[in-house]
Amino acid sequence: MIRVRRSSIQSLPSTSPATPGALCCTLQITIGENASPVPGLAIFDLRGDDPQSLFQSAEQAACLATENYGQSFFKFWRNLRDRLEIWKRTNDRQAAFARFGLALVERAILDAFCRSRERSISELLQTNAFEIDLGMVCSPLKGRQPHELMEVPREEIPVRLQIDPAFDLSSADALQRLVTAHSLQRFSLELQGNVDADFERIQHLVQALDHLKVERYRLSFDGMQAFEPQGLKNLWDRLETEPTTSRLGRKVDYIEQPFAVENTFANSAVALFAEWPNRPPILIDEADAIHGDCARSLEWGYSGSLYRAERGFIPTVVDACLIGARREREPVGKWTYTGGLINASCHQSMTSDTAVAGALGFGDILVPSQILESKSDEPMIDLTELREPYREIALAPA
Repeated sequence: MIRVRRSSIQSLPSTSPATPGALCCTLQITIGENASPVPGLAIFDLRGDDPQSLFQSAEQAACLATENYGQSFFKFWRNLRDRLEIWKRTNDRQAAFARFGLALVERAILDAFCRSRERSISELLQTNAFEIDLGMVCSPLKGRQPHELMEVPREEIPVRLQIDPAFDLSSADALQRLVTAHSLQRFSLELQGNVDADFERIQHLVQALDHLKVERYRLSFDGMQAFEPQGLKNLWDRLETEPTTSRLGRKVDYIEQPFAVENTFANSAVALFAEWPNRPPILIDEADAIHGDCARSLEWGYSGSLYRAERGFIPTVVDACLIGARREREPVGKWTYTGGLINASCHQSMTSDTAVAGALGFGDILVPSQILESKSDEPMIDLTELREPYREIALAPA
């Protein structure tokens, strides 16, 4: 029996211009009737424009957790999810806020569960010690176990550098400092939906990487919901026809959320996919906000989704298994589930996200350039090392 004996939600101020502040969940759980309490901790970035609603939802989830119980980690999560759904409907709250609160508390319970077993997330997931019933969340996965469908766990997670519009690519100096310091080979370039401006920025990035002699580099593009379907194809066609970028396509791993959320499942997207069979993998991200969106996206022609901590651990496992099942059924496809932007508030939140990414076998994690450019004397995290999440950790941001 899992019970949360005490829980608390606290706001943490931003420690740098690169981070927006965070929420911290601390709790004590017991597993079994006479077990000693075990601490759990989770810290999530306050992304979005309504931090007060996120805080209120997290507080409600933490309060409901102390009134909840479950025979297993999965049953505890399911009961808490259902009770939080009732609260959401009764109080007319947005699904994204309720999902954030649930995910934050779930991550703290996950941390405590791993501590109590003295095992990593990866080890517990491989044996399904969480007792996740995939079929109960997603009926096509009935009878399957997570380890059968997920990628092989990774002990080390490569870093994919997030390059936002403010990052100066007109010279190679800024990029050189990061590439040299962190041995980077993977890059995610944020686009703006303007074919000419985006093409010029891609050219600058390619020229900088060639100048720095970065071998075997890999790219992805964050569409930032900025494109009309035909505009995205126009950009890709230009990349393929211009001499300076004509061979770039084979280096692009995926394009993330290029269309506005409300247009993700529009007829215009389906029509584009029908006339563009050789498109690169296109993933949903912000659109993956409702249970079932990942499965729906695979049927519509998308290639997968990205991990975000605020969607929750168990929903992440389910989506990873959905994509694994599609890969199993159609091995020639470009099915992709990869690490999105990690929580960068502090050392603990980054290592926890890295542990989940490693357990699910993600190819890399996405890290903002501002974090790697930290001026502190000690690095916030060793980005090449997957650390066990049940180790002793500080309760304050690094």
